[in-house]
Order: sequence, then structure tokens, then C-alpha cells
Amino acid sequence: MTRDAAVLHLGAERTALTHGGGGDDDEVMLAPGWLIIGRKHLSRTPLHAIDIEQAIDTIEDALMQVPNDVRGLALSGSDPVLRNIARIAGLNDEASTLPRDVVEKTFERMVAIPLGRPSSQDPMPADMNFVASLLLLREIMHHLGFPSITLSGAASGHRDELAWAQGK
Repeated sequence: MTRDAAVLHLGAERTALTHGGGGDDDEVMLAPGWLIIGRKHLSRTPLHAIDIEQAIDTIEDALMQVPNDVRGLALSGSDPVLRNIARIAGLNDEASTLPRDVVEKTFERMVAIPLGRPSSQDPMPADMNFVASLLLLREIMHHLGFPSITLSGAASGHRDELAWAQGK
């Protein structure tokens, strides 16, 4: 890994970024993980707009503590949840890059449902794990200046690993 690159780990308990040489000193805690965000803010069914706003506030508060030297680096990630977000955003399994504008459009689709759009008009997952993962990725890319994320790792086999996001 070069000094101008970073790897995103979007985990259940914590969200972190590794940059530089990849040692422990180069890992930056970004925010709580998707499971923590989901349980704290997004467990109500149906989801309400205020739940999403509170989750975003928690993520933004955490991101304010991130040092400037990680902002805008070339971002990559291999967590299966990233492939799931890309697939739901409409990208195929072979896609190697997930642009920020595609993440933003997916976020807009997701928030339209709690704001009154009938869920039958969009097959967007509404479970807390998916919503929390999408919120984390969107806020990280937006606030830390990442124009895209390179999806590394194999695309095959990720469906079984992401059963939680598909309600299985």
C-alpha cells in the first residue's frame, strides 16, 4: 500500500481506515460499525426519517475526529458489504469501482421510503444492517473527500456472506 492509498474496513463493530504502510499506527478508527449504528438508531420498523438523521449525526460526529492526512486518498475495500451496496446500486458483480455519485443516488433511493415513497416502487432493502452500511459508506465518502472506492477481492461467493443484508 502506498502513502496515497487507503483501505476501508466496514465492519460490524467498527469502521476503520488503514493507510500508508498498513501497520497498527496507520489504522484510523472512523466510526462505529454497521451493527452498532443499526442497533442504536435503525432498529425501528418501519424506519423513520428521524432514525436516519440520528444515525447520520453519530457518524458525522465520529468523522470530525479523523485526521486530515487521510482525506481524499485513493480508497479501496474488500468487505462483502461493499459488493452488496454496489449490486443494490445497480452495478454488476464485475464492477471494480463504486463512484460516490452512485452511492449518493442509492442513499436518495433509500431515504425516499421513510419520507413517504411506497416501498413497492423500489426493491431497496430496509433492514438496519444494510441501511447502516450504506449510511457509513456515504458519509465517509462525502465528508472525507473520496470520489470513489475500488472494490477489491473476488465478487463470487459474496451472496452467502451477506445473508444478513438480504434478510436470510
